[in-house]
Amino acid sequence: MVRKSLMMLLLVPFFAWTGPCAGWESLPGLPTPRFLGPQVSAVDDKIYVVGGMLRDGKTYTETGKVQVFNPSTGTWAESAPMPSARCNFAVTAANGKIFAIGGNRVTNSEVLNIVEEYDPATDRWTRRADMPTGRWHLAVGAAKNQIYAVGGRGGNRAFERYDVEKDAWTRLPDLAAPKENPFCAVLGDRLFVLGGTGPDGKEDYAVFEEYEPDAACWLPRPALPTPRTDVAIVAASGRLFVIGGWQQGGLTAKVEIFNPATNSWTSGSDCPTPVSFAGAAAVGERIFLAGGAKYLEDGSLAPISLMQAYAP
Repeated sequence: MVRKSLMMLLLVPFFAWTGPCAGWESLPGLPTPRFLGPQVSAVDDKIYVVGGMLRDGKTYTETGKVQVFNPSTGTWAESAPMPSARCNFAVTAANGKIFAIGGNRVTNSEVLNIVEEYDPATDRWTRRADMPTGRWHLAVGAAKNQIYAVGGRGGNRAFERYDVEKDAWTRLPDLAAPKENPFCAVLGDRLFVLGGTGPDGKEDYAVFEEYEPDAACWLPRPALPTPRTDVAIVAASGRLFVIGGWQQGGLTAKVEIFNPATNSWTSGSDCPTPVSFAGAAAVGERIFLAGGAKYLEDGSLAPISLMQAYAP
């Protein structure tokens, strides 16, 4: 019997207010604050916030918790948890389902190649074929029912493709340069990859490329104007939005927008709260930013319950 576990976790009236930055609204906060993941995806006009890292005092643990935001009502619900609790993984939506790929467990330092598929229609998770190269801090994106897994720690040159219908992985030619902690977004079946570092820690946070699946080649794109990492990246309104992150000197609230039609970057309205390790997804022309981290006075990271919407 299909388990109906979408229980209301937080039911509050939806009173969105316009924040101090143009186009931004504050929404009811994420019920369970987390970062490093949460990974965020949108299916059927709902925002799914999956997994990530929790903090209790000075103890960090991974979680499989899934919470769902309904923009039409401004309320949160809790869904079936991801079977493999983890952080530093990646998610993408394909064929009406959400795929959670790779990651690690902070409690035992295990690096994962696990792939799990979530079906919002049945509220069920299903194990799928393992990714060939276990890795964490990777990037993934879906185009034409193919999911591309790019770089990551534990496989910084790995580039692999998952066929959603065949449940099978294919190894693609290695990346030309290592990419640990890259970020990915898909716009009109075009795969864009931002940032990443080499194993020596050399920063290359501004590099920006597009992968052309039909020609199986990488195309250089204009560098991100403000080099940074731990960003949220999302496609909306025919453009790519890079939000927040960490740059030299600390967290940033900066928003920069890439337009493929002009092959150029412009600045957007800063988000109200400087944040890193948040996730983002779009419903229609609105971008939803969830979770993330802030620095405490001792320099450690703590998760936050941020939930904001941006209408560019």
